[in-house]
Amino acid sequence: MKLTFIFTACESDNTFNPNNSPETEHYLELSESELIFDERGGTKELNISCDGLWLMGGVNSANHAWCRFNNYSGRGDTTIQVMVASNNQKEQRSAVLTIMSEKTYKLLVIKQEAVNPFFYELEFYFPEGATIEAKPESERTNQEKQDLIAMMVVLHYLIDNQYIKNRSHNQPVFFEGDDGSNRDPQAIQYYEAKKAALDNVDFAKLLSDEKAKEDSELTGSGSFTFIYSMRKGLDRTDMPDCKHSYTVNY
Repeated sequence: MKLTFIFTACESDNTFNPNNSPETEHYLELSESELIFDERGGTKELNISCDGLWLMGGVNSANHAWCRFNNYSGRGDTTIQVMVASNNQKEQRSAVLTIMSEKTYKLLVIKQEAVNPFFYELEFYFPEGATIEAKPESERTNQEKQDLIAMMVVLHYLIDNQYIKNRSHNQPVFFEGDDGSNRDPQAIQYYEAKKAALDNVDFAKLLSDEKAKEDSELTGSGSFTFIYSMRKGLDRTDMPDCKHSYTVNY
């Protein structure tokens, strides 16, 4: 009997693995390696593609306090929010952050343009509040403590309703194409619209409603003053007719 053996050769893309298991290629990718913001700041999305854990480094530097993220670490593919504050400085600023995984890393560069020197700024402050806050808490009178609580209620109302931006009591305002020429009328009109709305706020009722809350710390009565104004440019020049004082009784 004649036997015929046929041998067939085939190609394979797989390399020999002594552990008899396929190797996987590690990956870490960013949708953008550089994010650029104008002086107003804002929020942008960044997509991170990773097959494992990832961690953001360099975010604790004081020089990077102006940029924040809703997630500083994660696992797998993730979309994060990059939030940049407004830049009130004359110089452009930048931050270089490292996004690391177990075996590799990527650099993320965040840049922000310098402020337009002709920007405007809404400002809000309590003249008496600064005096009270400068005292140690143990030295404040009961009346001062009540006034400070009432001021904070008003402050949070103004922030929530966008009369000002945050706890720093100011809000940069920019106008498109602002080159410093003939922008004052726009700024004054903007301020007057804000002030007209503020004139209609019933602060006495706002604070009365606060006192009516079961867990409210506001229990007394009193009065205080706050200033609402607009200034211009890096030197914060006062603008005519853009400064008003309000007295609040509670």
